[in-house]
Amino acid sequence: MRKRPYLLSCHCKRVRFEVDAELGELLDCNCSTCARHGFLHWKVDIGAVRMLTRRRGLTVYHLRDLHGGHHFCPNCGVGVVRTGYLDGRMSVNSAVLA
Repeated sequence: MRKRPYLLSCHCKRVRFEVDAELGELLDCNCSTCARHGFLHWKVDIGAVRMLTRRRGLTVYHLRDLHGGHHFCPNCGVGVVRTGYLDGRMSVNSAVLA
């Protein structure tokens, strides 16, 4: 069993971060963006996420609003987080647990 904090990364490892939260309920969203990228949502408090690489290394796809979006690695294309929720949380792609 993995221990907290959980290490997550994209495929090429240019984007790495850790999450210090309980691995709780996961949501398999069926929107076209999440379904195409295999994003398995794990909603956590923003403060539980710590980037281990520079945040500037992420690219953002804004679908519905300008306050959040799907953040992914520009090198390998793997989606890692979704931001823009109003409750102080973000969605981490649990499929990228290292």
